[in-house]
Amino acid sequence: MNFNIGDQVVHPVHGLGCVKDIRETSILGESVKVYVISTKKMELQIPLEKARGLGVRAVATPEQAETMLKIIRSPAKEDPFTANEGWYERGEELKKRIREGEAEDLAEIVRDLDKNSKIYELNIKEKEILIQTKELVIQELTYALGIPKSKVIEKVEDALKANLKKKVTR
Repeated sequence: MNFNIGDQVVHPVHGLGCVKDIRETSILGESVKVYVISTKKMELQIPLEKARGLGVRAVATPEQAETMLKIIRSPAKEDPFTANEGWYERGEELKKRIREGEAEDLAEIVRDLDKNSKIYELNIKEKEILIQTKELVIQELTYALGIPKSKVIEKVEDALKANLKKKVTR
C-alpha cells in the first residue's frame, strides 16, 4: 500500500502517525525514497519499499474500529501455550502478529492477553505487550471513531468486562 502526504498511518511500535513528507535520503551511501512519519513522540523515516514489512499500515476505518470493539467483546481464544510453558514462543508469536497484522489482530491480542491476565499472572514480556498493544488500540480507535480518548478507554474497558463473562473458544 502506498501512502500520500497527510495520510494517517499506524506503526506497530510507535503508534499513530501522519505522513509529513516523502523524500529522497541517503542510507549507507544509497539514495532511498522514504516516508517521513511524525508520531506523538518522534519523527520516523521509513523506506517506501519496506514500510509494509515493518508493519506500517493505514489507520482503521470507523467500520473497522467498530469491528475491533466487537472482537474485544467476543470470547477470548484458547491459549495454545500454558502459563508456564512456551512463554518465549508466545511472546515471539505476539510480536509477529503486532508487526504483520491488521487492526483486528491488535484487538484480538488485547482481548486474549487481558483474559489470560485474569487466569494467571502474565510474564513481564506479556505484560509489556498488553500495555503497548492496548495503547495502540486506544490511539487507533480514538482517531477512527473521532471521539475523546477518555470515551474510547471507557468503551474498551466495558468491552473487556463483557468478555470476562464469556467462555474461552477454541
